[in-house]
Amino acid sequence: MYALYPLGSDVVTLGGQMDFMIYGLNAQDKTLSADITVGNTVIDQIIIPLRVINTNSIFGMHALMRITAPTDGVRPYFEGLFGFRYISTSTRIEDASEDGFWSNDEDDNTIVRKTNLGDCVMSYGGGAGLQFEMKNNVYLDLRAYYLLGGQALYYDADDTGKWKVEFNDLSQNYDPDNLDPDDFSIGGQPKESTTDMLMIQLEATFKF
Repeated sequence: MYALYPLGSDVVTLGGQMDFMIYGLNAQDKTLSADITVGNTVIDQIIIPLRVINTNSIFGMHALMRITAPTDGVRPYFEGLFGFRYISTSTRIEDASEDGFWSNDEDDNTIVRKTNLGDCVMSYGGGAGLQFEMKNNVYLDLRAYYLLGGQALYYDADDTGKWKVEFNDLSQNYDPDNLDPDDFSIGGQPKESTTDMLMIQLEATFKF
């Protein structure tokens, strides 16, 4: 999503862009058990179905300057961008039971969330595009831009797809209402590299 404002005419416009991307998503089902004891005697056991969801995402915000040809019908343009991107990997644990007996209406069955890794990098670059006028002040926009990104630590979809989530020291003292991020752990080493990115987009643009 972006918004641009003209500087006197529609040829030179300034504004900002915000974007969000998921570049990896995978899930696995886990089953835990909790013992009900009297003294040292186990008298019953509760089976706890869980779903563990790993998500890799990128959030970005950029200042944007665009120069657009003052033509009718088809309008080519060039642009420059400068800002930042936040690259993160998070794990969410959900109640997977049919009745959702741990769920609450505000959080869609989510028991706990944990950000395993997050890194913020500078991001800048340029691009070009073509706007095709569909009707008055509505354009079909074919756009491509290239962003140079700083060095970052991150996981990719192949990494999180191989993760085995392990729960830490959950025994008869396990309390589902008090599960927190310290109760589970993951394995694997993150990658480290520059974060250059080529984006190709097909968009609808509206002029107000």
